[in-house]
Amino acid sequence: MTCRPSSECIQSDHFQASTNLCQRPSDCSDGFVCCSGSGLQFSANVTTCRPVSDCPFGTNNETWTFITRNGTQLLENGEPYRFASFNVPGLLLTEDRGGQWVSPTPEEQEDAILSVKGAEGRVIRTYTLGFGKGYHLTGPREYNEQAFVAMDHALALARKHKIRLLIPIVNNHWGKIKLFGDYADFAALRSKDPSEFFTDHQLRADFKDLLSFLLQRNNTVNGILYKEDSTILALQTGNELGGYAGPPPPSDWTIEMAQHIKSLAPKMLVADGSFGGSDAIKLLRKECLTHPSLDLFSNHYYDADTSRLSREADHVAQFKKAFVVAEFGFSLKAVKSIFDVIYKKPVISGGLVWSLRYHSRDGGFYQHAEDGGYNSFHVPGFSVFGRDGDTMAMTVRSYGLRLVGKPLNTPFPMPNPIPHGIVKGNALVWMGAAWAAAYEVSILSKNNTFVPVGRVSDAKPSGSMLFLDESNQTNQTFRVRPISVNGTILQSYPLILWRLSP
Repeated sequence: MTCRPSSECIQSDHFQASTNLCQRPSDCSDGFVCCSGSGLQFSANVTTCRPVSDCPFGTNNETWTFITRNGTQLLENGEPYRFASFNVPGLLLTEDRGGQWVSPTPEEQEDAILSVKGAEGRVIRTYTLGFGKGYHLTGPREYNEQAFVAMDHALALARKHKIRLLIPIVNNHWGKIKLFGDYADFAALRSKDPSEFFTDHQLRADFKDLLSFLLQRNNTVNGILYKEDSTILALQTGNELGGYAGPPPPSDWTIEMAQHIKSLAPKMLVADGSFGGSDAIKLLRKECLTHPSLDLFSNHYYDADTSRLSREADHVAQFKKAFVVAEFGFSLKAVKSIFDVIYKKPVISGGLVWSLRYHSRDGGFYQHAEDGGYNSFHVPGFSVFGRDGDTMAMTVRSYGLRLVGKPLNTPFPMPNPIPHGIVKGNALVWMGAAWAAAYEVSILSKNNTFVPVGRVSDAKPSGSMLFLDESNQTNQTFRVRPISVNGTILQSYPLILWRLSP
């Protein structure tokens, strides 16, 4: 038996009464699997025999294989693996709560993953790790467990919903422009100059130690070693390293890091974090393009230069390597033009739009302003968040369906149950459900039936009031149910809120 809070005990007539501990499938009797993690707070390092339906984070019986590469193509179980999806920069840590980047809650991370899954995205590209107080690396070879536990949740939840992650490790140094994960911050942990990051032997050893810590980490949520987790599509050595005009990182640095990753995780793909910038044919180093430890190359196309995209993808293909459009946006016109090239060119495995934000734990959505009146994108789509905000998610979904050969009339996903909510005086606030177009609010009448009193949207900034009850009645009971894109009201698991006094 295992000790845990009563809220985490699974109520199931089929649950094996002995709750046998297990390490492998053969430890369990017929009809049971070796399952890790019964709840978000339950240590996944203890695994028990139980029905597969009772395993929220999957089992160690799973055979979800690594993505492989054959020349220019990414493959899943021998079939071409292609995708249209989003960057979700707030999946590991979020900058959208003001000030320092902080850990999102598991509910927020799952909302992000369900948002991408509903958009037929198969991959999420995260942002980089962070370096300094409160981030992943707080000192030379000093790792912040809280930040890595948030990463554990992201990986476990992505695996649960069969979404792959492309994870860049470190960000470029842009001089006076300060960005999260800047390799200047990594160098500063040793009181060294940013110019020494790629060449200093101690900094190289520290970076390899970070890679070792990461790959040898045992996920505290599902018990899977990172190096054995096929959720990771690829580790990318960095984000935009070298900048738009170069020079790119020294090829020996990139190759050394790629070889180190492969030595610990031979099945895992490695993506070159060198930035092709304004001319990938010039800036991507031949030594890296020809090296067997590097699988995946990419560039960013905010200028929507489709001719350059086609030339650069063909250039990488000459070296029998895979290619991905790792970032692009912001306009709907630009996104469509890039996806049209991706769809027509099999040597481009996929594209990732910048960027998607998710529901806030405090109600409403996180959002992030971009250039030209654009904002972060949200599902299923809302015009109030900026230009093309109402159509971007649907557009990405249509290309995702086309790239995997699904019909364009594939039904939209039903919203998940609302995670939680609260009554503050006369105001109702709840954390929204991924892919909810709106919400039905009802009040319990005197004859004990719920009467709808409003249909509301949560397309508002984080922390917003979502429904105002002006009845001023005491002992009020509210019911909130999400409404799908096609107008269906989710009948199961409604959110019930009580107010004892106005």
